[in-house]
Amino acid sequence: MNTKIIARNSFWMVLDSVLGILSALVTSIAIARVIGPEKLGYFNYVIWLSSISGTISSYGLALVLRKYLAEFQGRHDLEKSRALLAICFRAFSLIAAVLVCAGLVLVFTLVPPEHQLYSALAVISLLPSVLMSLPSAANAAVEDMAPNVWASLVSTPINLVGVALALTRDWGLVGLTGTFLVSRTIDFAVRYALFRVRFPSEILVRFTQAFSMGTIPKLPAEVQAQIKRFLLQTTMLRILDAVVWDRSELFFLKQYSEIHQLAFYSLSFNSLQQALLLPQIFVSATSLTMMVQQGRDPKNVAPMTATTIRYVALLALPITLGIAALSTPLVTLLYGDQYLPVIPVLTIVALFSIPVALVLPIKQMLIATNQQGFLLKWGCVAGIINIALDLWWIPDHGAIGAAMGNGVAQLVASVGLYVFAVWKANVPSPGQGLLKTLVSAGVMALIVAGLAQKAPPALAIAAGVPIGVLVFLLMVRWTRNFEAGDLQRLMGLRHQLPPWLRNAYSTTIQMVVLS
Repeated sequence: MNTKIIARNSFWMVLDSVLGILSALVTSIAIARVIGPEKLGYFNYVIWLSSISGTISSYGLALVLRKYLAEFQGRHDLEKSRALLAICFRAFSLIAAVLVCAGLVLVFTLVPPEHQLYSALAVISLLPSVLMSLPSAANAAVEDMAPNVWASLVSTPINLVGVALALTRDWGLVGLTGTFLVSRTIDFAVRYALFRVRFPSEILVRFTQAFSMGTIPKLPAEVQAQIKRFLLQTTMLRILDAVVWDRSELFFLKQYSEIHQLAFYSLSFNSLQQALLLPQIFVSATSLTMMVQQGRDPKNVAPMTATTIRYVALLALPITLGIAALSTPLVTLLYGDQYLPVIPVLTIVALFSIPVALVLPIKQMLIATNQQGFLLKWGCVAGIINIALDLWWIPDHGAIGAAMGNGVAQLVASVGLYVFAVWKANVPSPGQGLLKTLVSAGVMALIVAGLAQKAPPALAIAAGVPIGVLVFLLMVRWTRNFEAGDLQRLMGLRHQLPPWLRNAYSTTIQMVVLS
């Protein structure tokens, strides 16, 4: 049953992400080529500031809703589910209003006049972005990702059209941030409408009543205490994540380096985030089931985490090492000569992204099982290392220093989380499987890198990707990377695929898994 639920949610999230990756790839290439490194640096900095403000403010509350609503639903506790939804509805509304008002005050008092308009539009986009967290988290809590995906499927084409108009009609950064605002607003509107259909009886307050005190039900005192502690810990965790995992280097690059260095680093970081969406999707879909299992049968969470790590490695390692091997033809072909300094930055970011991807399931497991205390403590250590290395390396080395500083800090954080999960959280060690996957992906990367050095960029990419996939699959089979039960588990996913893909999928799985 868990496999089917994870597969269904993974399918919806993959569908969303495929469109999102294609959209992000097209828009990032077009924007980078048209506006150049300097304007791209300013644009990425403003979008990053607004996005990080919104996620830090609402991340903890969204996790509260997702985690506790999932547990209440797992126990069929409708009364607590209703109360939690109502409380979170008002809280998200207050957060969004405060952020937008405070942000606009800062923009029109501290930002230079030539940057005020597009900065203000980025701040206003926080309103739909924060409010979107409520329906997104609620749908995720009940293991139903379809409404979230439908909203993205509507808003993504609108964003594409808006970016095209902004670039072709020379609307500049104002047009680009305005497009971001419009697409976010439409995304929220669709997501919220589908949410109201999904939860008609649970919504106990209307939007206009969100600020009224005493109009919403209360949770039991002991549950409130748990939620407050969880909220505080996860909010602090998100702040630490912003330092270690989420491009805090942009701030130091803006202060201590030229603006185009910020563009080079953000382009590399964003590219890897898009490339790693597939393993992130799988982890997100699995984490929903982890939270439900924590309320239903907690002993299943640790074994599920170990299995998830193995599968994430099979997705993430060939992607990251493949990008590192193809970094030169990718940057040359997609972005042009003005972005050649991105090549070493992208290579470094790709290599250091390996441990980051592998510990994603561990982070979700610790949150699902209320063990985020270690995440906070170890995150503080990694955050201090990150800031120290940024201050040391960025002034002299720019984007390369930022990539190295962030990568070392992420490596320290990842190793600590892995050791804690195995020794303290009773997660079975998938070490042998990880080693086999690393060997398989390493052989693939060496072959693809050799091709990339000799072939023209277009040919290197066109031939390198299918050759890399084939070599990796053959190496996985040769190293006998799969365990007993993997064949049945993976074959069970075929029914979630379109009919025209099922035979090819079944043949591939049988070829790779069977000895």
